Amino acid sequence: ELEAQSENGGTPLIWAVCKARNEVVKFLLGKGVDVDKRDDTQGWTSLHEACATGTSRVVTQLLDAGADIERPLPSGDTPLHVALTTENEEIALLLLERGANVSTRASKNRTSLHLAAYHSLPRVAEKLLRLVEPATIHAADEEIRTPLCYA
Repeated sequence: ELEAQSENGGTPLIWAVCKARNEVVKFLLGKGVDVDKRDDTQGWTSLHEACATGTSRVVTQLLDAGADIERPLPSGDTPLHVALTTENEEIALLLLERGANVSTRASKNRTSLHLAAYHSLPRVAEKLLRLVEPATIHAADEEIRTPLCYA
C-alpha cells in the first residue's frame, strides 16, 4: 500500500524524503502518491520534511510533482518557514525562486525576514529584502521585535 501510514502517521513518501532516498521518492511520485498527504502526529507533508532534512534535489522533485509550497502546518509555518528554522539556506533560496510567499506569518507572528535574521542566514535575508514590502522590514512579531532586533 503506497499510501499506508505507520503508527506515527508517516507515509512511505515522507519516509523516503526523510532518508534522502531520491530513487524511492521518484518511484513513489511516479506512482501518483498524494504528495501533500500529512502525517498524523504533527501535520507535516513530504515537502515540510524535505525542507527540514532533505536536499534541494528532493525539494525540486516534490515541487515538480505539485507539492503545495504554501501548505501550512497547524502552527502556521509553511515549508519556507521550516527551511529557515532548520537553517537550510539552499532550500530556502530554492523555495523563494519557486515563488514561496514571503509575507506569510510563521508561529510567534514572525515573518520570513524575522526567521532569516534570527537564524543568521544572510543570503536569504538579502534576497528577502529585495522581495518584501517595505513595511515588512519594520513588522513586529508577538514579542514586539522587528527583524533588525534579531540581526
